[in-house]
Amino acid sequence: MKPSYKLMSKHIKQKGYKYKMKKFLSNKIGKANKLNRLTLVVFAFSLGIVGYFILRSSAAAPAKWDLNQDRIVNVFDLSMLLSKWNGNDQTADINNDNSVNIFDLSILLAHWGETTSATDASISLVGLVNNQTISGDITLEAIPENAQNVEKFDFYIDNNLINSQSGAPYCMVGDEGQGCFPYDTKQLSNGAHTVKVTLYYSGTSMDKIITINVNNQDGGGDPPPADGWPDATNTGYKHTGVTLKTLTTSNLPAGTYINGKNLFITQPMTLEGYDVAYRVIVQSANVTIKNSRIRTSGDENSPNLQVGSPSSPALQNVNIGDVEIDCTGATKAYAVIGISGKGYIADRLHIHGCGDAIRLEDSATIKNSYAVTDSYVEGEHNDVVQVYSPSGANNMHLYRNRLENGTSNRVILFTDENPTASTNIKVEENLLVGNGQAGNVIIVQANWASTFVNNRFWNLQNSTYVYKAYNYGSYSGNVDHVSGSNIDSELRSCTAGC
Repeated sequence: MKPSYKLMSKHIKQKGYKYKMKKFLSNKIGKANKLNRLTLVVFAFSLGIVGYFILRSSAAAPAKWDLNQDRIVNVFDLSMLLSKWNGNDQTADINNDNSVNIFDLSILLAHWGETTSATDASISLVGLVNNQTISGDITLEAIPENAQNVEKFDFYIDNNLINSQSGAPYCMVGDEGQGCFPYDTKQLSNGAHTVKVTLYYSGTSMDKIITINVNNQDGGGDPPPADGWPDATNTGYKHTGVTLKTLTTSNLPAGTYINGKNLFITQPMTLEGYDVAYRVIVQSANVTIKNSRIRTSGDENSPNLQVGSPSSPALQNVNIGDVEIDCTGATKAYAVIGISGKGYIADRLHIHGCGDAIRLEDSATIKNSYAVTDSYVEGEHNDVVQVYSPSGANNMHLYRNRLENGTSNRVILFTDENPTASTNIKVEENLLVGNGQAGNVIIVQANWASTFVNNRFWNLQNSTYVYKAYNYGSYSGNVDHVSGSNIDSELRSCTAGC
């Protein structure tokens, strides 16, 4: 309910100001629609608390209470405030309590008649301008101009809080001393979106709002769908519609800590909805990572996502779902591994830009995922999947994944130093995609007690299939993806030295 003049009179008397109210005590402020009535309100309060504050203050008024931005606080600002009464319109909510009410009116009247000047606080944006058309990754930094006692900046897209930054540089998705982190606009639909930056300073706040136009075209290097198989459109976090928040030292979830380029997870927890620019190392059972992106410059031969330790038993109940693992920021991406470790179940991963996309170890399952190697460097050894366990591998499962050899050596490489100790290795119903280049190898199989069944092979031209020595494992139901013809005999046709 909107306040009556009787309530306002009581408020003024409590402050110690003297004033006799006019006869229309029961009228509500929000119904004042004539200039003479608004003028009476102005004069009434300016003779009381307003006069006091004007005499007390000689500072120029920040734009927050100059609602219409005409550089003077007057009847037009009052009219705007009254028209938004009891709403939550942020342009009129001066004290940011999510309601336009008596407290906002008091602040406006306290600055009645003040004029703004060129030395008032303002916000400059670096990286975006109003009505800019953008695509891919962007960065945004806010710079406070002539603002004293800066507390923080809040960054919003379409009124969704993206990040709060309490120290310079004030970046939309955080900063760790390496410049502003990028924001991936593919999280947004194509079309217009609102970016709002709120500066908090000296006990008050002000906004800067711009519009951006997102135009991310399909394609962009991502391969087309293949008969419903996993691809870049249905794996990773993007298809979930989540808006990621950047993980920084100021918003770490309980059970994690950062050391250098590494984020350690040390106790049971769920990590959800984060853009993580660190290598993630899981050291605890009962961990869930979902709807997130993991991207880091990485160290050579180190996984972006490491579950457990090669020298320790497999962890229990580690689940990873709808996660993008992006190695493209690495100085030597061809030497960085996407995911490695023991004891996890991964569903709908999107792994790209890595040297070895997947290093599969004991008790690990990857399903419904899309992994592509596209960072090959001549002379380097890169694989989409490398199944690896020097002491023998057990309970590994690759199920219904799209494993694509973009520019590298092999789709699947099996290596082992103790073949007789390996059990229960299943490679089932995957789509294996070659690159059509001479010498491209789809499989190198050595020493594995595996079941390799019902897989499909695409782009076979110039590719080589190798079943390399030893008579372990079984092959059945493997076909050419296009023609549907069985290729089991080709998979077993080669011996050591092929």
